[in-house]
Amino acid sequence: MQLAATTTALATPPPTKPTNPWGFPDLDPNLARPVIDGLQVGVTIVNRLIDRSFAVRQLLDRDLKATAFGQDTVRAVELLTRARDYAIGTLDDTHLSHARLEPIHDWARNSRDDRVRVVGEQAFAIQSAVRNLLDDEEGNVRETIAEMRSSPDARVWQSIRDGVDGAIANLYGSRDVYDALHVLRAAAGLRS
Repeated sequence: MQLAATTTALATPPPTKPTNPWGFPDLDPNLARPVIDGLQVGVTIVNRLIDRSFAVRQLLDRDLKATAFGQDTVRAVELLTRARDYAIGTLDDTHLSHARLEPIHDWARNSRDDRVRVVGEQAFAIQSAVRNLLDDEEGNVRETIAEMRSSPDARVWQSIRDGVDGAIANLYGSRDVYDALHVLRAAAGLRS
């Protein structure tokens, strides 16, 4: 009986690391997991901002159609920019922070495998789409919100409406992180 148990134990191969048939350079799973989690949370954040952007666009469309420019719309635009600022802080400080991404950038640079650069590119796409939601480096949206309050008219509403449309398109485009997740999981030997 004991001989049979020993034979069975020898015949059972040890659990193996998932294969990496794509030949990506090896990556420490402890570096990959936080970035995988960060990208997934980033997509969730982007989805929430898309929902908020659609709600703001509906208010802008309502006002433009009625040619009546309500302060509730101004407030909604302002709240959207606050949600953006909060999302930027969350991504930069935690989910896609420099501390999480820098080892991945080093890994990509040192590997000389251009395919793995997609991880940094897709993380940057999320950060950039969130950062540019109704704003740019000059902070022009603050001036436009002030103008919405002081001189409400179709021109100002339409400029915000156009900005929201562009933001939604950028946010949608940034959600595709499949390639980055695939590379990280394969290189680190992690299962989906």
